[in-house]
Order: sequence, then C-alpha cells, then structure tokens
Amino acid sequence: MSYRRPIFEPGESVRVKSDFRLGSTFREGEVLVFQRDGYSRYDNSFVYEFLNATGELKSWYLHEDKPIDLWRDFFKPIPDRISN
Repeated sequence: MSYRRPIFEPGESVRVKSDFRLGSTFREGEVLVFQRDGYSRYDNSFVYEFLNATGELKSWYLHEDKPIDLWRDFFKPIPDRISN
C-alpha cells in the first residue's frame, strides 16, 4: 500500500453518475455525503464511506492498483452553495 492524497473532504457532497456496485450498491442520482476513508488490507483497497439521504452508510472500494482519478467515473462533485 502506498499513501494517496485524500479524494474527498469530510462533509463533501457527491452525486452518483450511474448504478454500480463496488462495496455497496449505488444508484444513479443518489446524493451522498462523504464521512471518512480508510484502507482494507483484506481487499487491498482504499475504502471511502458516505451517508445517503436516509442515513445509510455506503462504502466504495478503490483497489490500490487502480488510478485515483477513477472516482470521476462514478461520482460527480456537488458544488458548495454560496450564500449572499
């Protein structure tokens, strides 16, 4: 395992681009809030944990051999709202 810079910041929101299953089941259009990341030695994968609108914890696994930018194939960032 090698160190990787964090992909997401705690509290950051993303939208799921299409249905997929990599750890948990994700549904197109689902909005998720990033909670934390970790590493699974058993899976040789980085694990990213999110909460959905109902409070369900969802885990996305990114194998250590995969490029870090692969997250963009699955999630779209939701920009922070700017209040005036």
